[in-house]
Amino acid sequence: MTTEWCRGPPYGLVCSHRNGWGGEWGEVWVSGSGDFIHEDVERCGGRPWLRVAMEDFNDFIDSCGLTEMKSVGSKFSWCNGQQGMARSWSKLDRHLLNTVAANLMSEAFVKYLPCTTSDHAPMSFVLKPPFSRYARKLKELKSVLKEWNLRVFGRTEDNIQRLERQIERLEACSAGDALAGGSTLDSHEAIHSGAVDFFSSFLSVRPRRDLSNLSLRVEKTILEEENNGLIQLPSIQEVKDAMFSILIDSSPGPDGFGSGFYRSCWDIVEVDVVEAVRDLFCGIPLPRFYSASYIVLIPKVQQPTGFDKFRSISLCLVVYKVFSKILVRRLSPILSKIVSPKQGAFLPGRSIYKNIALAQEIVHMINKQVRGGNVLIKVDMEKAYDSQKVSKEKSSIFFSKLIPAVVRQYSLRLTSFTECLFPVKYLGAPLVVGRLKHVVSSIPVHLFSVVLAPKALLGALNRLLSNFFWSFSDGKPKRKWVGWHKICTPVQEGGLGLRKLEEVQNALFMKFAWKFLSQQSLWSLFFQG
Repeated sequence: MTTEWCRGPPYGLVCSHRNGWGGEWGEVWVSGSGDFIHEDVERCGGRPWLRVAMEDFNDFIDSCGLTEMKSVGSKFSWCNGQQGMARSWSKLDRHLLNTVAANLMSEAFVKYLPCTTSDHAPMSFVLKPPFSRYARKLKELKSVLKEWNLRVFGRTEDNIQRLERQIERLEACSAGDALAGGSTLDSHEAIHSGAVDFFSSFLSVRPRRDLSNLSLRVEKTILEEENNGLIQLPSIQEVKDAMFSILIDSSPGPDGFGSGFYRSCWDIVEVDVVEAVRDLFCGIPLPRFYSASYIVLIPKVQQPTGFDKFRSISLCLVVYKVFSKILVRRLSPILSKIVSPKQGAFLPGRSIYKNIALAQEIVHMINKQVRGGNVLIKVDMEKAYDSQKVSKEKSSIFFSKLIPAVVRQYSLRLTSFTECLFPVKYLGAPLVVGRLKHVVSSIPVHLFSVVLAPKALLGALNRLLSNFFWSFSDGKPKRKWVGWHKICTPVQEGGLGLRKLEEVQNALFMKFAWKFLSQQSLWSLFFQG
């Protein structure tokens, strides 16, 4: 049995004129209901579409040189109106453009409106979204302000650059040739080029595996009403609160408009800002104007000698910060549901001390006799905010004393990590195999929550605090008018309200024990096991 598929009158009528669509006809629009879908994801319910019909429809679009206009709103445009299991949806209505029309209306999109009297959703064409109108107004205002600034203040940027060069020459004379023997970038052009090359490579996205079916393995934790609260259009007051929560002296983005400008001119820009923010929640793709940002390099050390010794900070547009603040405020109530319980900080009710205590207990057990020996791997993530790339240079392995040297060398070659010895810092706290035996006056007091400090250390710290009051005068010890134990009593009892470090540590440990008994976390489950 042989089946032959032929294009009906709509296909034939359109294809008969497609030869002139390369540009002789100018912009070409093809709009309406095609009664076919691109692929199977454009339907829900009902009988499956024939694969050959979808391929024929796609071949028709390709042969005519058409592309589909961007769309927002519902992903389906037609419903059969049935009830229960017989109900089905499909995307049958679409708007197609040739290359000329697509380039001419690159910002235009189709918005599918709710169905009313017809079983097809109405299509609304938006040629200039509020996103674009608002960006255009800012650009026009910026050019006017530049002319005004030049007339009133002169070429301030040239004066600033001249002063910066003078400061650089003075610093170079005082510091000397500190970078002798290395590769030195000594001109503005070379430094600029080197920074661009380094951070372009650092921030580039490496090829990733196709994980299209990953969402099927992720358990749904957000309820329908919670999701509706996330995607609903923000109110005028919500946008204003987000705008006025930004510090008035915060750094502006590439457009040059800081939050002070928006606050002082809120009555003028309110409508444009609110419309632009609402466009984002309607699903309209964010134009590059809003995602542009300045990258400022903040040194990590006193005298950085390479670009890897700088931390990059993005200076975003104020409107982009408003987007982020609204999303953060809406996500805050449900963060505990969508963030893994292994994340021990930055969430209400969770404490970073639990992770430190768990790591410290694992370190205590590293030399325990088990088959094969124990290994502790400290993994350092690069760009942990948006990827899972491991920094092999900063990651390290800690081996048990029972592991042979041959196994150690093989593990190091396999991972390209470096072998390290204890003690090591983890989340700001020292991890040691035994007890802390030396005085470390630089350890913050909050680390006493997870580190059992010896009495000698606590005594030394108490003496430092005591010397702050008594110390020496003209080389002679001051008279101690009252005992240290009296000073550490509450103000109501005649003391100064200071606390003995022994009592502070005992109180913190009691609080830690209460959390262990009353809360279920990865840390408490490990100890209970």
